[in-house]
Amino acid sequence: DGKPLPFAKPTVQFNSTGAAGFTVLSNNAIQATAPAGVTTGTIRVITPAGSAFSATNFVVLPTVTSFSPTNGIAGTSVTINGANFNVGTPVVKFNGATSSSVTGVTANQLTATVPSAATTGPISVTTTDGTGTSLTLFYLPPKIVSFTPTNSAPDTSVTINGTNFTGASSLKFNGTTASFIVSNNFIIRATVP
Repeated sequence: DGKPLPFAKPTVQFNSTGAAGFTVLSNNAIQATAPAGVTTGTIRVITPAGSAFSATNFVVLPTVTSFSPTNGIAGTSVTINGANFNVGTPVVKFNGATSSSVTGVTANQLTATVPSAATTGPISVTTTDGTGTSLTLFYLPPKIVSFTPTNSAPDTSVTINGTNFTGASSLKFNGTTASFIVSNNFIIRATVP
């Protein structure tokens, strides 16, 4: 009918899902933002002259977005939410300690049991595509192993050794509140009140 064909706008797709946005940087480069819910697969660029697929897959790492409960003891079942958990057999770690029980695995959720070697820290999920780590910490109850000196006068500095001190909000000597500084997950420095 003599009408010119409409110009097809360039498109970028991640495994057949449209990019959240993209910018053509040059004839040889595009900067694209992966869309929410993206899955592992090829990247496709569609132009007025045709389309091209990437030679390799864009790999989506697992992502940990939340977990419940946020604290507990060894043996606690923790439901972990996120994305891309169902690629291969996922390995869940609590601050580096591997859970021996991972069940109910779906793309967006799984359940793991807190291992006995766990300490307060992030939760990570590793699949064949990579590792995703929580931005928040899973807390285990504190445990005091030793303190030095074992006796002293008020205003003396005491070093307390143990585990799971991160996030400590209160410290008491026989019921009396003391000032303290958490050096790390294993050491607290307190002043005898």
